[in-house]
Amino acid sequence: MDWQERITFDHMHSFAWACIKLYETLVDLESRGFGTLVIPSRGTFPFTKNLFEIHQKWALKHTEKSKILHGLSTPFKNSEITLPFTADSKLIDSIPSDPISKQIRNFWVKVLKAWLQGDLTAPELLYYQYIQEDIFGVGVSRNASIKKPSTRFVFVDTVVSGRAVTEIDQSMREHGLTDSHYILIVDEGGSSISPRYKRIIDSWVNEGRATIIPVENLFTEDRGPGLTGSWCLVAPQLMEAGTELLPGFAGAQVVGAAAGFIRVQRSAALDNQSMTLTNASLHTLMHSLIDRELFDTESFSTARYFYQKLISDLDAYKHHGFGPLDPEETSRIAKNSILANESIAVMGSPIKADVEDIDVSSSHVIRIYFTDSEVSRLIDGFRRFASHKKQAYWYVHHQTESPRLS
Repeated sequence: MDWQERITFDHMHSFAWACIKLYETLVDLESRGFGTLVIPSRGTFPFTKNLFEIHQKWALKHTEKSKILHGLSTPFKNSEITLPFTADSKLIDSIPSDPISKQIRNFWVKVLKAWLQGDLTAPELLYYQYIQEDIFGVGVSRNASIKKPSTRFVFVDTVVSGRAVTEIDQSMREHGLTDSHYILIVDEGGSSISPRYKRIIDSWVNEGRATIIPVENLFTEDRGPGLTGSWCLVAPQLMEAGTELLPGFAGAQVVGAAAGFIRVQRSAALDNQSMTLTNASLHTLMHSLIDRELFDTESFSTARYFYQKLISDLDAYKHHGFGPLDPEETSRIAKNSILANESIAVMGSPIKADVEDIDVSSSHVIRIYFTDSEVSRLIDGFRRFASHKKQAYWYVHHQTESPRLS
């Protein structure tokens, strides 16, 4: 693939502008009383991970008193929840996808509602945290708020066709989560949005419920950890088992069973050099372009150099013909983590179950499969926990360490 045509220098400028616009919008919404930022994983990470860099640079550019200079850290830093709203399922390959994706996103909305409201015995929240920590080895505090979350929240998402966010909003309305504001980073300036979903999104903007941030090309979407630095694991067998374990899902084929997290740290055991170096090149380029957008001082040639470095890195690092943005490379690294008994997540634990097989979707979602006996053991473990009426993890200052869920 000719990455210089797929990812142009203008596309990168558009990304840098979007990062700054996202920061400005978050500051404004925080000043208007919104209390929690919800990040539905992966797609938004290339933008949200630049917020602190922008925050530091704003203080250098703007010396006058303003709401931009509102604190020592980024907006919503103390109240931020990350959830893997991914609607990946093998069933989508054989069943019309609409019902399946709606079922999964309905599950994630129930998890979010319980987390925001502090309903710590909600079975959906318990199931999510059980899978994330006691199976995938990712501490639940990693994705939790530092302070008590607010039910008045901001939801940041990337949009291509518009289907995902409209499905999520429909479920949120059904469950009473209406005190929210959407920040939508949209592909191709919004021209890729389906007309049926565009009418809905336009109505949110007109009602003051949404802010649109257009980019020329959302080239990071579904390209995997090489550009986003983030990973998503799902357990398809537990997605199906959850419909019998959890009340309120009668007639559904699946629930959510996933964990999402950031990993950009190099590991010899994982042999993930290609992805970490590519991600580092993107991050350095973004910093250079953000400087240009804010100060107009970073030289054009410097930004061009980092852009060419990114393009060359995308072609330079290959394993058996696969580059850092190929699903096969994501699969190879995931398998390395299992063979080496090392966590894919930085500061995480190895997967705490007997993995039989994995496959990776075209959007780089890693599907983990367990032996039948292991699935039975994991289901029994959750049933034991649920029967003891233990509470889920809420926020860092409420519980200093995560509960054991098995």
